[in-house]
Amino acid sequence: MQKYPLLLPAAIVILGIITGNSLYGAIATGAWLTAAAVAVITAILLWRFSLSQSAVIYIACFLIAGFLVSEEREKIDTSMPYRAVAYEAVVAGPVGEHAKTYGCDIILISEARPIKVRAYFRKDERSARLRIGDCVKAVSRIEASMKRDRLATTGNIADRNSSFSLYLISHGISATTFIEADRWQLTAADMSRLTTLQRAKINALRLRDNLLRQYSDGGLQGQSLAVVSSLTLGDKSRLSAATKDDYSLSGASHILALSGLHLSIIYAILTLPAGRYRRHFAAVLVTTVAIWLFVFLAGMPPSLMRAAVMLTVYSFCGLLNRDRLSFNTLAFAALAMLTVSPLSLYDVGFQLSFMAMLSIGLFFRPFMSVIPPALLRFRLPEFIISCIVLSLSAQICTIPMVAYYFGRVPVYSPITNIIVSLGAVVILFGAVAFFILSPLPPVRSLVAEALSWTAETMNTAVASIASWSAADSLGFQPSLLRLLLIYVAIAATYRLGCMLHRVYSKKVKM
Repeated sequence: MQKYPLLLPAAIVILGIITGNSLYGAIATGAWLTAAAVAVITAILLWRFSLSQSAVIYIACFLIAGFLVSEEREKIDTSMPYRAVAYEAVVAGPVGEHAKTYGCDIILISEARPIKVRAYFRKDERSARLRIGDCVKAVSRIEASMKRDRLATTGNIADRNSSFSLYLISHGISATTFIEADRWQLTAADMSRLTTLQRAKINALRLRDNLLRQYSDGGLQGQSLAVVSSLTLGDKSRLSAATKDDYSLSGASHILALSGLHLSIIYAILTLPAGRYRRHFAAVLVTTVAIWLFVFLAGMPPSLMRAAVMLTVYSFCGLLNRDRLSFNTLAFAALAMLTVSPLSLYDVGFQLSFMAMLSIGLFFRPFMSVIPPALLRFRLPEFIISCIVLSLSAQICTIPMVAYYFGRVPVYSPITNIIVSLGAVVILFGAVAFFILSPLPPVRSLVAEALSWTAETMNTAVASIASWSAADSLGFQPSLLRLLLIYVAIAATYRLGCMLHRVYSKKVKM
C-alpha cells in the first residue's frame, strides 16, 4: 500500500459503484449524498487521529461512488408511455447497416431534457441516406432500456445474458425504438438544445465522415477501404460479415476497433521525430494535444477517450520521473474515468482496456529485456519490435476475459497479432502521409495504392489463419470463479518469473 497508495481507493470506488448500482431505487440519491457529506465532515474532524481518519476517508470514497452512480442512473432512467409518441431527434452517431434495418444513436430534443436513444430505422432508400447531424420527426414506441432486462439493474457484471442492457446503460442510452419507413421524415436541424459536449461529438463525427470520403476519392475501395477506415478512423460500417468473422476467428478483431493499442502506436509515431527530446515538456505537450486531436477526429469513442486519459497520465508521469506503467498510474486513470462516468465500469471495453494496460505494465518490459540489443540499436527497428511486443503483452491478461464474455479462445492469436501489428503500423503511418499529401493528388494516389495493398495483404493473411484447423476454440467459457483462478495463476507465474530473474541476476553478478 505504501508503494501503490491509489490501489485501495480505486478498489473501494469500484465496490461503491457496484453497491450503488445494485441498490438503485432502494436507496435515494440524496441519502447517498447526505451520508457522503457526513463522512467527509467526520474525516476533517478526525485530523488528529490519522488511522481513524484514513478509515473514514475510505468510507467517504465508497459513499461518494454510490452517490455518483445513483445520480448517473437517474439521468439515464426515463419513463416513456407504452404507446407510439411523436418526437424530434438528431442523429448523433454513425449509421450502421443490419439485415433489415439501419441502426444509430439519436438524441430526442423535443423532451424536457435531451434523451439518448438507440434507434432502428426500417431499411429503405431514405434510411440509407441518413447521416450524422440529420434532424428527424418520427412517431414510434420508445422502450426504456432499463426494462429490457431486469438483470441489468442488479449490477451483476458477470451476468453475460444481460450484455446488451449493460451496453446501453454504460453508454448512457436511455431507451430503444424501432421506426417504420412511413413513420419518419427529415426536418430542419436544430441542435441548440443539445449540450456543448453532444454538439462537439456530432461535429467531430461529421468531420470524420469528410475524412472517410477522402479515402474513397483517393482510390481505396472494397474491404481494403473498410479495414483502413476501421483501423485509422474507427468506422466499421463498411466491414463485411466475412471479414469480421475472419478477424474474430484468428484473434485479431481488436485491431478493427480503435483502442489503446492504436493510440499507443500513434503516440510512438508522434514521438519518433523528437528523438532523445521526447521526454521534454514541449514534446510531451505537443504529443498530448495531437493525441486528443486524433480522438476528436475519430468521433470521441469511449474506448479512445479511455486510452487518451491513460496516455496523458502516462506522459506526464514521465515528466515527473515517475514509473509510467505502474499500478498507481493505472489506478489514477481508473479513478478519473469512473468519477466522470461511473457506469462505464459495466462496459466490457472498459474492463478489457484496463486488463490490457495491466498486462502491458506487467509483461512489456520483461519481454523487451530478452530481445537482443543489436535489434534495438536503431529507432525504426526498435519501434516495430516494440509495437509487436506491445500487442503480444496485452493479450496475456485479455484472452481469459474474452473467453469469459464471448466463449471463444483464438488459438493462433499470437501469430495473428504479429502480422496485424506490423500491418497496423504501416497503415497508420500511411494514413498520416495520405492526409498530409492530400493537396498532391498523384502522390496521394500512390500512398492510397500502398495502403490498399497493405490492407489486402493483411486481410488475406488473417483469412488464411482463420481457416487453419482449430483456429477457434469454441465452447470454452469459464465461470467467474475459474476466471479468477486463471488470473491467480498468471499472477503466480509472473511472481515466480520475477523471483527467478532476481536469483539469476545475483548469480551473474557473483
